[in-house]
Amino acid sequence: MSEPAHVSPDELADLVEAVLSVARRVTVLGNRDPDAVVLNPLEALLMRQIDQTPGATPSQLAAHLDLKSSNTSTALRDLESRGFIRRRVDPTDGRSVRIYPTPAAQENRTLKRASWARVVLSLIHIFSPSQHRLFGRWRNR
Repeated sequence: MSEPAHVSPDELADLVEAVLSVARRVTVLGNRDPDAVVLNPLEALLMRQIDQTPGATPSQLAAHLDLKSSNTSTALRDLESRGFIRRRVDPTDGRSVRIYPTPAAQENRTLKRASWARVVLSLIHIFSPSQHRLFGRWRNR
């Protein structure tokens, strides 16, 4: 991946610091919707990946996220018990299962994304004008 023209390493480092600051605040403040189910960090990580790759196998999820298979299995069992995922037998290999998000998971994701958006909008001021321009250049690529 090439870096945008005319961006110094210091500008990129400043941008990373701002993004990490926003991510931390979203993590803390973005989980306050009373209707949303709070997931632990591993469950949230897995749900984001399942949303992006519905139908992945547990081993694919673990490999993509660089997780131990035992931790992945435990988190998937917990998500299943909460009604957030469903397992389907792989039609091409009956020994394997595929993981899909449920409507409850999709509803929770919608609630969380709306909450995150509110938090980010309230924090947009922490980005400098040059960081806003850098985001704009990346968005338009």
